[in-house]
Amino acid sequence: MKKDKRRTYKRLVLGDVIEIPLSKGDLAYAQFTYNYREKPVWGHLIRVLPGTFKSRPQSFQDLVQKEERFYAFFPAGAAVSRGMVEIVSHERIPEHNKDFPLFKACNQEFKTGKKTWWLWDGKESRRVGSLSPEHFDLPLKQIISFDVLVERIEKGWSPRDEV
Repeated sequence: MKKDKRRTYKRLVLGDVIEIPLSKGDLAYAQFTYNYREKPVWGHLIRVLPGTFKSRPQSFQDLVQKEERFYAFFPAGAAVSRGMVEIVSHERIPEHNKDFPLFKACNQEFKTGKKTWWLWDGKESRRVGSLSPEHFDLPLKQIISFDVLVERIEKGWSPRDEV
């Protein structure tokens, strides 16, 4: 019997929960919370939800209410259309996650390794030099690939690791 090669393309909608298959067979989940379309385009912002799972939960209502592990810009639409991740639910975005988060970014001197940090609110960047402890957990201003997303989830990575 021939396999049907047609793809079903689904368009991500704010609030969609995607299932991320991990390398050892476990599953992780993220919620699509923002589509940054201004120039430069950063694309889909997801909040990676806590935990990994052996099988898909029956409901995602409680999971999306929990504090996220981290935010990331990730080409989720392309990942859905290529079958790398799957839309498994649509849940209301919690009130405290509706606003665009503050991000951190850095430049690092090649010779010295010294980092100069910037904070970005989605409109403007401001140089802060070194980070204050209250900024350690801010998400990184970067677009990550599927492989990096999986690696970060599996290793228990957090933005604090990048200080």
